[in-house]
Amino acid sequence: MMNVATEAYIPVTLNAEWERIELLANGLLLLRQGKEMPEEWVDKLKRLQQQVEKGRGTHGLWAVAGLAGLDPLLYDILACAVVIEMQPRLTWLFQQLQPGVSQPYPTLALLQELLAFDSSEMPVLYTALSETSLLRAAHLIRMESTDPLQPIIPGPDLAARLFGLPLAEKAPPSSIRVKQRASWQ
Repeated sequence: MMNVATEAYIPVTLNAEWERIELLANGLLLLRQGKEMPEEWVDKLKRLQQQVEKGRGTHGLWAVAGLAGLDPLLYDILACAVVIEMQPRLTWLFQQLQPGVSQPYPTLALLQELLAFDSSEMPVLYTALSETSLLRAAHLIRMESTDPLQPIIPGPDLAARLFGLPLAEKAPPSSIRVKQRASWQ
């Protein structure tokens, strides 16, 4: 019989990330209605923040997916971008928060509100989303520009990496992928 220490087992998920984003989004909806965030929500947000920070460590799912050692802001941006694909039910919440935007993915304007950036901190956010930033250079996110209403779309393989699925096979540049088995006969 195998002896396994069950208390040492930590499930590798990003549930705390998704719950935190959902709570931030719901809190933002309340703030836009002129209401305060309930105290129990604030307490829960603090607990989730601790879980998120722990999950971003060397044994968390971000690390398992090959994304260890990023700056906390970069993790926040990635989580906000990919949450729509990881938790599709949050699509409606993001669309409520950014009416008139055709895509459910977060925009720079929404990120500023969700992450509570004031105007003096915006250069940091713009730098993290710039064309030469790590997130865009590594194809972890896609944006056509840093326009405030431009969607921040997760890279094509990000959700697959986080779900532990095989990455999509890609054809070399300037070619078309043919899904047939090649043979000499």
